[in-house]
Amino acid sequence: MEQKTRKVRSHFGVHKMQAGWERLFDTPSCYGAEWVVYSRDNDHAGQYLEIKLAAKYMAEVKANYWMAWNKKAQRLCGKNKDLTLLRKHRPDLCALVEKYLKLFA
Repeated sequence: MEQKTRKVRSHFGVHKMQAGWERLFDTPSCYGAEWVVYSRDNDHAGQYLEIKLAAKYMAEVKANYWMAWNKKAQRLCGKNKDLTLLRKHRPDLCALVEKYLKLFA
């Protein structure tokens, strides 16, 4: 019996951002796409930044990730599915984003 191959969906990164968002940096190509990192302050204490990671053009499976950056601990954080999915399915991209955030955030 012939096995069906599952079609992988591709999605576009969304780059229309509300006021307060700043484009921090672009990453080199990783997992077949280039990525853009946006940030904005989200708390009054200044300890956290909201982070959005978006594929520059198109990426397979998922093209937008939302998370937070803890400035004091210098690491990505958050109890949301996006950070969990990023760490599980794109660990090299996650490590690259953390490395760049330590330099730019």
